[in-house]
Amino acid sequence: MAWLLGIWGGGSIQTHAARGALFETPQGMQAMEVKSGSTFASDWPDAILKWQTFTSDATLAPVIVYGGECDYPRQG
Repeated sequence: MAWLLGIWGGGSIQTHAARGALFETPQGMQAMEVKSGSTFASDWPDAILKWQTFTSDATLAPVIVYGGECDYPRQG
């Protein structure tokens, strides 16, 4: 989604006008990652968990969207 909004690098995310549309909801911030794979990989949560260490106002549970058919609620 960031690419479609014209955010092509990490350096511009802090000042880009669409930053709020990517990271904020009425309830707070939520990390979301989209993967094209159809088999969930155990290392996919790593980036989101790292992101959570940098922000203290992520009030919603992180989400990974992938091409598989099953839901995998996970903790940690």
